[in-house]
Amino acid sequence: GGERDEYTVRYGKNSTGPIAVIVRQDGTSEARYISGSVAVSVDEYRIMAMYRNGDVAVTGDHNGNGVVTLPSGMILYNHNAGKGGRLCDLVTGQEKDSWSTGGQTTPGGSEYTPLLQCRLSDHIGVRIPYPGGPLKVFFVVDERTDNGGLEGRRIKRTFAQTGQRLEHQWDETGPFGDGERPKVVEERIAAISSEEFVSEVRAATDNIIDFDALTRNLGSGDVIPLKGRVRDLPAKDAASRQARVNPAEASQKRRHEYDQRRKIIAGGGGPPPLIALLRS
Repeated sequence: GGERDEYTVRYGKNSTGPIAVIVRQDGTSEARYISGSVAVSVDEYRIMAMYRNGDVAVTGDHNGNGVVTLPSGMILYNHNAGKGGRLCDLVTGQEKDSWSTGGQTTPGGSEYTPLLQCRLSDHIGVRIPYPGGPLKVFFVVDERTDNGGLEGRRIKRTFAQTGQRLEHQWDETGPFGDGERPKVVEERIAAISSEEFVSEVRAATDNIIDFDALTRNLGSGDVIPLKGRVRDLPAKDAASRQARVNPAEASQKRRHEYDQRRKIIAGGGGPPPLIALLRS
């Protein structure tokens, strides 16, 4: 057949879903989020990128006028062909550089450090080679992450005001690198023996529980006081305070009260019915 009129990339299994990227033969192109809203738009006059909420992230025209805005609304870069512009720090927002209309120079050679290159969100990145230079926008979307599914592709595309091709187009030197899904490294926790586990528990509670005293007094009925900064809570009533002073005597008293209650319910006879004890 003849030449293609457009190049498209679609979401969904077997690429049968909504359009993610479309590039036309006349150079106009567009990227869309899974929701259908526009992420990047390019025509013969301008290039524009939007955040998922619809706010403008990048805008520029063929005269070099351009603005880059962070999700917070802070202007990171702005250039006016008739007045000049400035670049702010990505973190602090302080002005890093400024220039006049006559102060801009086009760097020579093929290798240079761009004036600005960064990710603006998980989906949008930007590169500006020099003040007033042509803007390049990077678009990345992960079907699996963004659509809440377990399957899906990683769709990526670079957009510029010129040089759009009717084929896959990506720049690995950009802010997203190769643009592939980050590899998740599972954290491996080494197994420990029972002795090591007991040792860790003891080390963690050593300032709270006196294990030696606890071992010596097992079954003796003696109260083992807590150590460190933990102190016994004060008793709220006289009976509770007496129980703390003499726990054995308190236990005998409770047993006597229980026996008396059984006799009353049973009318002085044998053991009371279970239901009556529960209701008491």
